[in-house]
This record gives sequence, C-alpha cells and structure tokens, in this order.
Amino acid sequence: MTTAHLSLLLIASPGSGGPGASGFVIQIGLFIAIFYFLLIRPQRRQAEQHKQLLASLQRGDQVLTSSGIVGEVVHIKDEQVTIRSGEAKFVNDAVRQLVDDLFETMLAAKGVGLAANQIGVPRRVAVVDIGEEDPPPLVLINPVIVERAHEHEIAEEGCLSIPEIFGDVERHARIVVEAWDRDGKPFRVEAQGYKARAIQHEIDHLDGILFLDHLSAVKRSLLLSKWKKARKGQTGYLKEVTPEPAGEL
Repeated sequence: MTTAHLSLLLIASPGSGGPGASGFVIQIGLFIAIFYFLLIRPQRRQAEQHKQLLASLQRGDQVLTSSGIVGEVVHIKDEQVTIRSGEAKFVNDAVRQLVDDLFETMLAAKGVGLAANQIGVPRRVAVVDIGEEDPPPLVLINPVIVERAHEHEIAEEGCLSIPEIFGDVERHARIVVEAWDRDGKPFRVEAQGYKARAIQHEIDHLDGILFLDHLSAVKRSLLLSKWKKARKGQTGYLKEVTPEPAGEL
C-alpha cells in the first residue's frame, strides 16, 4: 500500500467509526508531543536557567556574554543585565601593549575597529582605523561621546565578535568624542560618516552592547540562529585570522 493510500485511511471521517479516526487522533497526539519535547520544553528549560543566572548575578560581577564580550555588571532590572568595561585608571606600558595588540588583531581579522573586551580584557580601551578614507587611526582610552548630531544614517554593520553576520543599524551621522590617546593625553575629536559609525560601534562594545541590540527582536533572533548554526561543533569564541588589511567593525 502506498503512502498516499495510508494518508487517506488516516484522515477518514470521524463518523465512519473505523481505524482512520483513531489513527488521525494518534497522529495529532504525536505531533503535539514532538512539538512539546523539541521546542516548548527546551525553551522553558532555557528560560529557567536564564532566571537562575540572573538571580545569582550582582553588581560588580565579571561576566562573559554569549558573543565572547567580557564586562562588569553595572545594572540589573526586569531580567535585563547591563555590563560595562572598567575605566583605565592610568596609561602605562601594559595599556600601550594592549593598544598595539588591538591594532594587530583588528588588522589581522580585516576589521576597522576593535574593543578590549572583545579580546577578553575588561577595560575601556578601543581602536579604530578605517584606512585612507579618513585617517589617522584612533586610540580611544576611556572614550565618552560628548556631542551627537540630530541627523541619523542607516548602514550595514558586521562584528568581529559574531563573524559573517550583518544587519542595518541606525547611528548618529556626526559625533564628538573625548578620550585619552596611547600616551594618556586627553584629546577631543569630531568624526562623521563611516568613522563616526565605527567609533559608536566600539563604544557600544565597551558598554556591553552589540550591533544586534539595535535590531528588531525578530531580525536579531534570525541572525543569532544563523550564527549559532554556522558555529555548530565549534567551541570558544576565537577565530583564526591571517594578516590582511580592513572590513568588519
């Protein structure tokens, strides 16, 4: 008997009283059971684990996010956690070496920006270099955006923390930033266009924010699912890179 014939038997009308009706009920029951055990139950378990994790967190705790970002918990409310990288108290040889490492890693990964907490260092240090389009490269130690233009621009962004994933993000078209340079000297810089976008992206990282957080919940969920599927079987957050010039933020 073919599959088509079997299907016709299983959806026979309930009034017939034959095996088709009971078979149909069994099919529905199996479908519900599969749906529960494969989708609903794992989601409930994940939600419960999330609640338990939140209950165990306190301000000041050091955490590692699902995308490999290191930071300090600064705020917990309504099941939302805000993490932030700690400020550099001073600039010494260790901080300058960190800056050099950031530039080297960024260029090797074909990036145009990188924050310290992306490589596991919870300090408010980032670098930006979009190349000849808008020199010079920037070292941003304890950066603060002090001015933001009213105008906004929407453009596609990617991230070295979640490689090969992209989304359209709205950013301020022009900003003014105050920070320390590689020698610990305070400076103020105005940036616009792509460079302003890169700076905002990296400061977001220092505040525990990914570009995905600027997208709709649906879009964010789809992109994260794509990323996790692409990383199936891989552990950790490290991506092998080879030295070449610039790309993702």
